[in-house]
Amino acid sequence: MSIKLKPITETAWLVIGDPDDSRIGLLTEIRNQYVLMVKGEKQQFINRKEVNKFFNEDVFENVVEPIAEENVKKDYFI
Repeated sequence: MSIKLKPITETAWLVIGDPDDSRIGLLTEIRNQYVLMVKGEKQQFINRKEVNKFFNEDVFENVVEPIAEENVKKDYFI
């Protein structure tokens, strides 16, 4: 199974599994350490190498870019 990360913020990613793009959990970087939250359980990692070891692959190489909205017209009311 291939794991992908979808960025939510600069330090948080949605962890997505193949082939059906099911949501696995949330990976967050806090003070150069990582926390994976899955089904209410927390797993802490000291560095990226430990995260990759947990998933048995380099998940940071599989970052899915969010779809950018082009020329979205927004109405602002004052």
